[in-house]
Amino acid sequence: MCRLSTHLLDLIVSTQEVHYERFRDQKLQEGGLSDGKTPEQLRRDLNAEFDRKTSALKKQYEEKQAQATEKIKANEAAFRAEEVKMFAEKEKLINEVNELKKAVNALLAAAPAPKKK
Repeated sequence: MCRLSTHLLDLIVSTQEVHYERFRDQKLQEGGLSDGKTPEQLRRDLNAEFDRKTSALKKQYEEKQAQATEKIKANEAAFRAEEVKMFAEKEKLINEVNELKKAVNALLAAAPAPKKK
């Protein structure tokens, strides 16, 4: 009994697979998707299309990445230029402060000492 049910189950599954493949092939041909191509040919065509699209997306990604890198480099250059300006301004202000200190010290040295009472 067990052997009969196993064989019957195998027959049902294999018949179902055959009917499904026929139905699928018929629907693909009716829909104009297969153009009479075999499933292997369709798979190859789809894989080739997938590869083309993947390649195009990869190229687009690399272009955008290159643009972003260039933009970052340009921003870094602008920041470095601004940093150089700021350091130059800092040095200028430090020199002005030192000159003012010298002038104050010279005035203090030239001023008469306060009288003691």
